[in-house]
Amino acid sequence: MTREALTRLAREESGRIIALLASRFGLDAADEAVQDALVEALNWASVPDNPAAWLHTVARNRAIDRIRREQAALRRTRDAAADLAVLTPKVMIPSATRVRRRWMPWLNSDASVTNGCGSSCSAVTRRWQPRRRSRSRCAWCAA
Repeated sequence: MTREALTRLAREESGRIIALLASRFGLDAADEAVQDALVEALNWASVPDNPAAWLHTVARNRAIDRIRREQAALRRTRDAAADLAVLTPKVMIPSATRVRRRWMPWLNSDASVTNGCGSSCSAVTRRWQPRRRSRSRCAWCAA
């Protein structure tokens, strides 16, 4: 097929084919598929019986192939992300409240800390108050 005949075919049929495919695949995908089909038509050794139908079929197949490629890439990305999530160790970052309660008990609102022996330690309240009694026997606060 000569370049002039292909140009005429593109002018006459590409708008129709794009309109048909745009409703199914979207305008951008339809336009790219039709352009790919026209590029492939440059390599025709012999002209098909119905060139417009051939262009439509090739453009439709190109659009489907593009969608399949995008979906396969998305699946591969999801699988890689899932594999990476399995391989990556989870880092536990303690909340600011837990850090504050554990390492800065004097900032707690209730001013009492439950220690390892299960009793409430009053060392935090005694820190800012004058001593009223003798040292407690709590091993946790060592007071």
